[in-house]
Amino acid sequence: MYFAWGATYLGVKFAIVDLPVLLMSGGRFFLAGLLLFLGVIIFDRGNFRYGTLREWRDAACIGILLLVLGIGTGNWTQQYVDSSFAAMVFSGLPLWIILIDWLRPGGKAPTHTVAIGLLMGFVGIGVILAPTGHGEHKVASVAIDLLLIMASICWAGGSVWSRHVFAAGSALLPVARQMMIAGLVLLMAGSLHGDLRHLDLMDTSLTAWLGFTYLVLIGSLGGYPVYIWLMRICHAPKVATIPYVNLLVAIFLGWSLGHETISFRLLIGTAIVLGSVAIVLWSKPPEVVAPGD
Repeated sequence: MYFAWGATYLGVKFAIVDLPVLLMSGGRFFLAGLLLFLGVIIFDRGNFRYGTLREWRDAACIGILLLVLGIGTGNWTQQYVDSSFAAMVFSGLPLWIILIDWLRPGGKAPTHTVAIGLLMGFVGIGVILAPTGHGEHKVASVAIDLLLIMASICWAGGSVWSRHVFAAGSALLPVARQMMIAGLVLLMAGSLHGDLRHLDLMDTSLTAWLGFTYLVLIGSLGGYPVYIWLMRICHAPKVATIPYVNLLVAIFLGWSLGHETISFRLLIGTAIVLGSVAIVLWSKPPEVVAPGD
């Protein structure tokens, strides 16, 4: 997850050069969800369930929070900001995940060690985002910044919610339902936005198709089920370190392949972030939330 999702930021940047962003995001999730759904039918027929109305409702709520308001919004903002900048803002996810997990009914406050690690991580993020006055990075508007923060909060809320919702049958079925529903919502949003007028599959570049393929197979079909599984078996602070390392991968790939700017200040900030990840991972984990709690 550290490396697979770190590369999705660059994948989005490449894909939306020729593919309308909402249709690209919707197609990505619907196709991955459909493949996963069919995979359970073919290879795990004994654990296949169509699902109850409640299970589809839960899948819709979580899918919209995580994939429409979270990833979909984040993808949309990458029309205006560098992939590394989007990753920087999303690296604030650990704060929101742990805060929401704490404030939920029955939630527990993070340990002092975890809190120190998270605060240290935000110091590193502050160093990365500190303005320099030299135009090193594309400056995002306040509206874009707020959209990225909102997307982070929605992703965090959906992540915590996913830990406490369970469905009968294969554990992959709720994930497939979430992706299919979110994909349809994004496809409808793109159609209403008029994106179909700008879609030309025959004129889409190989780079855009490669980016889209990576997003479907690695980012969604491979990565998303693993993330939901980790949220159910691991304590929240450890899973919350994923966006920290995603940030480092996104910055490196944006610099090496996407021709984005990287400076000594960015290197210092990312070093601090790595240190915070080590503190959180090496801290004694709290009691894991049992299914149904």
